[in-house]
Amino acid sequence: MALFRSEVPPVFKLKKRRRDDIHEGPLDNIVAGVAWLRQNAGFLRGKVVEPSFQNMDATEQQELLERIRFSNDEEEKYPLLFTFDFQEDMEVFLNMAAEEALRVNAMFLGRWVDTH
Repeated sequence: MALFRSEVPPVFKLKKRRRDDIHEGPLDNIVAGVAWLRQNAGFLRGKVVEPSFQNMDATEQQELLERIRFSNDEEEKYPLLFTFDFQEDMEVFLNMAAEEALRVNAMFLGRWVDTH
């Protein structure tokens, strides 16, 4: 895999956040993830579909969070997903998310990865 053979170009990171700067809400994590993607889009091979959760109004967001809290239905969580064309892009993104303590969900070609 190119990522582990150091064949992937360096990726710019978000500014390191202090522990008290880290927010627990899913929208905060999604917004930070989207910001990173937009800043680093040139380093990714394919397209990324951003989570639709960020485009919902506050009521819709709250209703979704209530529905998925106790649900095992993965389709309910699709509005929270970053969807990647390439596995390598997803892995770069998830590595950044782990370094930045972001709680995000990602998928490529039908594969679901939950970082919670």
